[in-house]
Amino acid sequence: YTVSQLSSALSLPISRSNAASMSSHPYPCFSPLLYPGQTITGSAMTPEYSECDCCVRLYVKDLRTGEVHMGERQRCERGCWADLSYQIPALNGALLGEAGFLFESIRSEGRHAVLTAFVDDLVFSGTPDYRLDFSKENIEFWNISHQDVSQMTRLKGHLFLQDEMLRLSCSDYGETYTGRHDFTDYEAVYEIMAATGEKHFALARVQGACRSYAFGFDGAGRVSLLKNEKGYRTLASAAFDWKPGTVYTLSLSVCGGTITGRCGDVALSFTDESPYMQGGVGVAVRDGSHIAVKSITVHPVK
Repeated sequence: YTVSQLSSALSLPISRSNAASMSSHPYPCFSPLLYPGQTITGSAMTPEYSECDCCVRLYVKDLRTGEVHMGERQRCERGCWADLSYQIPALNGALLGEAGFLFESIRSEGRHAVLTAFVDDLVFSGTPDYRLDFSKENIEFWNISHQDVSQMTRLKGHLFLQDEMLRLSCSDYGETYTGRHDFTDYEAVYEIMAATGEKHFALARVQGACRSYAFGFDGAGRVSLLKNEKGYRTLASAAFDWKPGTVYTLSLSVCGGTITGRCGDVALSFTDESPYMQGGVGVAVRDGSHIAVKSITVHPVK
């Protein structure tokens, strides 16, 4: 009954490995295609020649817990397409690794019958609502020279897990991403710590290496809101006395063309006349910096 296997070995269109620039053998790194809070839609039908009737529902499976989350059961009328929809509940620390249709046959007791069914149009969409807890993530080991963190793709930099936190460090710059390329309006909340250096950023509406929005620590005593247009430019900046080794909560909200970053009692907002309207999330470092991330929470804008 499984129609689509969505393990973390399937990539987003924005996935990119920096190893491609170092050799002719690019190493993969992947993010899921489906996230808690999103909606699954699909269609199913039993043809007239099916030997038994059935009910059908949509489902997803959390690979972390093994729990299966299912939508409402709907009866399939022979020869008629049944339109199904299921909004996945908000989840903490989940990894959705499987999604599809679950069929349950309806037949007379003791009678053997063959169920025939068709499926079509399995679509994932909508705003996510989940928390990515890095204490629950793991290293994906490819070989001695290439390891990556589960649910994350990496552009550049040294990416690893330590003390139940995601770590990203660099010599010149580093970036890592997660989420779908077609997320639209949402708020992303980051629990981060600046380990070393002075350039540590949360990202939103990431469309790969050349397009995104960033908010975070931009030198000693400052936070800034930036836009990446094949290079970052500052949209707004303010004083904020951040300290290395302290965990801060940064939020980055994107709603239409309005981009808002918050840290403590500081809020920076900018209305972009030519905004990026879609994209995933992530973190970035510059100029030899090292960031530690406890969690990333993505939810609808309130």
